[in-house]
Amino acid sequence: MAPGATWVLCSTSALTPLKDKCNRLASTINHNGDDAYSLECGGVVVDTFGQIGTDPGTAWGVSGSLTSTVDHTLRRKCGIYHGQPDGSLPFDPSVEWDGYPKDTLDGLGSHVATCP
Repeated sequence: MAPGATWVLCSTSALTPLKDKCNRLASTINHNGDDAYSLECGGVVVDTFGQIGTDPGTAWGVSGSLTSTVDHTLRRKCGIYHGQPDGSLPFDPSVEWDGYPKDTLDGLGSHVATCP
């Protein structure tokens, strides 16, 4: 991927408005709010979401807040220039993510950041 590029992965069971914004559809992906992920390049972890190996219960974040990972749309904050490669750290989505109501699709597939 080019610097500043985005890549959107969606479930094959997603609704059409979301599917139209996807780079790839997968039948084996399912998010329920308490998952942790790592993004790797050549076997090197470059970003994580959640705390790997930890079960937060039903969600990451504060229940009822827009940055809770259950039934909300999360987008990386504009001021975040690099991923968090250390998946062993405690995870609070409000630190690097902005929260929106569920199924907010505008802006999906873009991330504007002016890197120093």
